[in-house]
Amino acid sequence: TETARTKYYGAAADHRIGDIRLCVRNDGTIGSHWWYDWGTDYFTGEVVESCEYPQGSHTMYLWAGGLWVGAPSHGDTLVTTAYVTGIYYSEFWPELIDLSRIVKRTKIPGEPYYSPEAVSEEDYLALCIDTAPLANNNYYESEDHRPIGIEVSQSSYAWSYANAEDFVIFDYSIRNISSEPLEDIYLGIKADPDVHFATNWSGSVDDIAGFIGTIPDREGGCAFEDTVNIAWVADNDGDPEGSVFGQYSVPHVTATSLLRTPSDKAGVSFNWWAKGYTGYTTLFNLGPRERPFVGIWEEEWRELGTLGTGTPVGDANRYYLMRNREIDYDQYY
Repeated sequence: TETARTKYYGAAADHRIGDIRLCVRNDGTIGSHWWYDWGTDYFTGEVVESCEYPQGSHTMYLWAGGLWVGAPSHGDTLVTTAYVTGIYYSEFWPELIDLSRIVKRTKIPGEPYYSPEAVSEEDYLALCIDTAPLANNNYYESEDHRPIGIEVSQSSYAWSYANAEDFVIFDYSIRNISSEPLEDIYLGIKADPDVHFATNWSGSVDDIAGFIGTIPDREGGCAFEDTVNIAWVADNDGDPEGSVFGQYSVPHVTATSLLRTPSDKAGVSFNWWAKGYTGYTTLFNLGPRERPFVGIWEEEWRELGTLGTGTPVGDANRYYLMRNREIDYDQYY
């Protein structure tokens, strides 16, 4: 095993053994937050890429993303966020013994970092907590970080095989390290996808997102719906060069799929927002919301800190969103 160190916020490493090059970190975030200048991969020394597909094409599909964990705790409603908006901060921090610890393993015999315990051809393992004093660095919002008291073990796996080179699997194990029981826990991934050629930043403003809950499966002649729960993102037109797709086009679709949950009864939500103002504020963002009524009176309508349709601000509003079980309509509608 090896410990990785970078000069930016702990450790970063790129999955690059397959056709998708994806940056992972040891603070609960995914992606580099910048396409050319946000640290180096300790294991290779190269600048990390956020999410490049196909690898070597300089076409990008992610700015950054990160884990959200929410629960009623310590007499309040708390949500620990690894990523919220375009400004970098995380309320998760690497284990305090070594702030830059990340482990690399591979199941390929004879290769550096070979381990019989490896799951894939390229494993990255990291551990972070939300109770570190340094985690209280959210200068974007006035609300200070209050930890739930959790530890997150993050493992990510990648392969070079033809039938597995286009994805990375993440496995999160979350442990309660506080002194009180935790119930009604909700988990989420906040993603900020930017789909564009590396030097064409204007291409990132016209992305579209959507959700596929089920697909028809006719295996053996019996038609039924197979649950897939795929949240996808793409450029609105693929940025063709004239009438054809060329070197600077982004014709692909990338997605996140929920593979398993701690309970088969877990509900699923999918919510998106479109930026409505140039800058880091989310006040003018627009996102669909269901608006429940009881007779002619509204019930449980929350303003969310952003006029009711923007990205939720504050722990209580984020927790409310995470448990809404709403599936927003696809953005191209």
